[in-house]
Order: sequence, then C-alpha cells, then structure tokens
Amino acid sequence: MSTLADATFPTAEPNWPPSAAIVYAAAALHLGLSARRLGRALAEGLSLADVEERRGRSGLEGAVLHALERMGRRGAMTAAAANRVVDVRGDGWNAWRGAVERATDDEA
Repeated sequence: MSTLADATFPTAEPNWPPSAAIVYAAAALHLGLSARRLGRALAEGLSLADVEERRGRSGLEGAVLHALERMGRRGAMTAAAANRVVDVRGDGWNAWRGAVERATDDEA
C-alpha cells in the first residue's frame, strides 16, 4: 500500500469553478494540511472524512459551508452536498474533483 509521501499530487486546476477552489482550500485549512498533502490524500483514495478522522478533527462540512458563505457563495452548496463531497473516496482525486464540481452551482 502506498503512503501519502508516495502519492502523486494532482496537477493544478486553474479552470476550477471558484466554489470548488474554496472547498479545497477550506478543507486543507480545517484539516491543518497543505494543499499538496491534501491532494496526496485524495489521490491515494482517501475521503476528506477519512483524513478528518485520522487527524482527530470534526466539523468539516460546517467549515466548508462557512467558507463558501464568507466568500460570497452562500448558495453554492447545500449541507447535503457538502456531506457528499466530504464522503467521496476510493476513486481518488478525479472522483473528488467531480463531486465538488457537481455540488457547486458555478459554471466552469
């Protein structure tokens, strides 16, 4: 089994919808990880919920929704959608990215 140190960090995504970038940044900040470390965890197939549990944290869904609200994207994601995004696992980075894009109301 690979470790986080062995995982490949996903390439930069400059065309992400703004809300997707906010979700990713909020998750990294809440979990106390750099964007690179969080990317490695997602690329390895962990969900944000897995990472949150391993780091002994809680409240990630609320942190994501709060960040969206503070950035003026209050209606970008519902609580149920935030929960789905936090629970995406197994298919790695692309599955997570797709879930975030589907959960936000931004146009790419």
